[in-house]
Amino acid sequence: MPQPELDDDLVQRLATIASRLDGGDEIADASLLAEFNQLAGTNIPFSELQGIYGAEEHIDFVRRVLTDRATETSPDLNRQELIEMFAKVLADPCDDAYLQYVFTTIKKTFGDKQIS
Repeated sequence: MPQPELDDDLVQRLATIASRLDGGDEIADASLLAEFNQLAGTNIPFSELQGIYGAEEHIDFVRRVLTDRATETSPDLNRQELIEMFAKVLADPCDDAYLQYVFTTIKKTFGDKQIS
């Protein structure tokens, strides 16, 4: 189960749009929201794009959204694979992209909404 590769140009474009939507006007920015959702393959409401900057960088938000969309449930995930995943996290705890992938895989596989 490989980590999804994200298109850097798409990530940058979506982060720029998210930055403009965050704190924007819902009516005036409706076309930007539609573009964001079309490019990201999501249906995120305007309200969820408000206050991103207070919690995380826009680019991190976009990477999280795209990783969540691209990561599949892994019903065959076993103990050894979990150990390998967390060993890789421990070997490079600053690899935020891989950490997000691990959290998303576990959340989707085991259904625990408390994982983040």
